[in-house]
Amino acid sequence: MELAEAEVERFATMGWVQLSRSISFFPVRMQPNGTTTRKFEPDRPRCYTNASAPEVGFDDSDGVPVSSLNAAVRAEEPTPPEPRPDGGKDPPEPLPKWPREQKPEVLDKVHDIAILRAAARAFNTDVYGFVTDWKDFFSQFCLSPEEMWKSVRHTAEAEGLTVDDLDPDGFIGVFVSESRLGFGVSSSSNVCQRFATALAAVFRKLFDREEAEVLAEVVDPVQLEYLAERRALGAHEDRLYEISVYTDDPFAVFVGPDRLARAIKLWHRLCDTIGIKAAIPRKRGCGVALRWLGLDFLLTEGVLLIPDNKRLRAIEDLERIVSDDYLEFGEYRSIMGFLVHLRPFVLGIDKTLLYNMYGPFKAFPAPLAATRVKMTAVIKAQARPWNCGDLRVFLLSPFTAALSLVCRW
Repeated sequence: MELAEAEVERFATMGWVQLSRSISFFPVRMQPNGTTTRKFEPDRPRCYTNASAPEVGFDDSDGVPVSSLNAAVRAEEPTPPEPRPDGGKDPPEPLPKWPREQKPEVLDKVHDIAILRAAARAFNTDVYGFVTDWKDFFSQFCLSPEEMWKSVRHTAEAEGLTVDDLDPDGFIGVFVSESRLGFGVSSSSNVCQRFATALAAVFRKLFDREEAEVLAEVVDPVQLEYLAERRALGAHEDRLYEISVYTDDPFAVFVGPDRLARAIKLWHRLCDTIGIKAAIPRKRGCGVALRWLGLDFLLTEGVLLIPDNKRLRAIEDLERIVSDDYLEFGEYRSIMGFLVHLRPFVLGIDKTLLYNMYGPFKAFPAPLAATRVKMTAVIKAQARPWNCGDLRVFLLSPFTAALSLVCRW
């Protein structure tokens, strides 16, 4: 409890939350709040809002259904019905409320690194990269004022408000009004992924300007031949770098150490100008061996490695899909999110074996995290090939082997 309150106080000193001895808004939506332990900062738990509460719907005293904030966020409005030839109207279909997140896949990254390794051979150098992270990523984004009444929670106490400052008839605690996006609210990931995608696009635009001057000075025949072949494929195909961001996890790869050094300088200038704060050094790194999305990318060897704990977890999760009749949707969503990254480790697996496994995601209204979703016969049948001997035996996958999956898909 003390650690959670310390986080509230830290946010208050930065102006990210406001503390009050009375309810800050009317109307107000009070959100239950908890914490999750950070892997590298166990003394600084992450505050997590259960925006899916109430998990089970009920009506208020006026008989109006009470839905969770996440259910409201994901609610989709139907499109206007179109007349059928017989004069009737088809039932309206849901209209997506949020744009689809553009999250990079591990196979996409492997594909690009394989190409850059070929470029590195032409330029007689190696491939280098950097990974980084952002501190309190969602909380670095402001809520619109009209949204703040939906993000209020209650805590026992906080620095600056003593028992004497509160209700003299009894200790009522402190109301915490958030002015930033919160962890646990389904729209936060969508908003922040769009920012990350846009930031990567800005980086490419600026770095391309630097690269144009550098590449204009290339005179080596082998290097010129490589660039000419790549340029014949289309715009930007001659880039000697690649950058992508999965939510708050950027990963960039470059041909040669000098290019990496220039890129790191530009990246830091860009982040400093915008004002986005980086995470602790333990979550950042550069060189030829980097961990991203739980997998190890060995750039010099051209190999993707899956740590034992991740591999065993995937096997256990797949066994549960096959054996259990129901899983909580939040748990199943997490399993599917990691399963996509493991395609390079299972020979012959392409996206066709993901078909029908996303059926629970398409339910309308969208299921909440605690909603129990059925592991249908089709889902079980699709899960079995993933849990074959390959995933149990193979700890690594060459980048070139994964290319065949990208090309086939």
